[in-house]
Amino acid sequence: MFVDLEERIRKEEKISSFINNVVILEKIDSTNSYAKQLKDQVDGTLIVAKEQTQGRGRNNRTWKSFGEKNLTFSLIVNYPEDKEALGLFSLLSANSVAATIEELGLIPEIKWPNDILINSRKVSGVLCEAVFDNNKPRSLIIGIGLNVNSNKDDFYSDDFVYRLEPTSLSIEGNKEYSSNNLLVILIRNLINWITLFKLKKYETILSFWRSRWIDIGSELVVTQDQMMLKGNAIDINSKGELLFLEKETKKVHVLNSGELLT
Repeated sequence: MFVDLEERIRKEEKISSFINNVVILEKIDSTNSYAKQLKDQVDGTLIVAKEQTQGRGRNNRTWKSFGEKNLTFSLIVNYPEDKEALGLFSLLSANSVAATIEELGLIPEIKWPNDILINSRKVSGVLCEAVFDNNKPRSLIIGIGLNVNSNKDDFYSDDFVYRLEPTSLSIEGNKEYSSNNLLVILIRNLINWITLFKLKKYETILSFWRSRWIDIGSELVVTQDQMMLKGNAIDINSKGELLFLEKETKKVHVLNSGELLT
């Protein structure tokens, strides 16, 4: 697994011009945690784990990765100059996964802000974390987990409770996939979307994300900071924040975090 990854990256000009360092780890608690503790936060540092034991999602939820059956990696990028658009990194990262899934002939769905589903079951998650030094931003870390060849027995081998029913590309596509090939495709897509961000093509990012969003218009419950709201997801704004119409008060809430429950 990943034996020729660095060589393939160096051979592809678009990727090699962006990826400056490749770190392949046999076993680590979390690629995001590893990335955050690096002394030098070098732009374009890719960290890939063959096995991740304590993967993290949003709100410190556990992300189960099942060793080499799935992809777990982090990418360090420079903290964006346009801080107002920072929230779009979660969206563009979800776009990258969705675009990769579409290249396989499968149909992805996105649940705000960055859960990626197939047939209403979660196949991937994204965790973007900023790194600061003396209150000054140093970098942004994009962490992505993608279920590739895991099966139902893997997911339900213990009593773990999933927030969303899990699935994998293998289950949905009824075949096994090369993790090496998928990682190269996913990194290529991620670079494409980051490039669009740098070019300030924000509406392109938002438009792609909206077109694959499954929550819009749905009657939902939002939980945020011990607050629970019932209503409808009506849109996202230019920052990627959720516009949520509370049913009882008819007030539109602008949310940059929280969980959507059906």
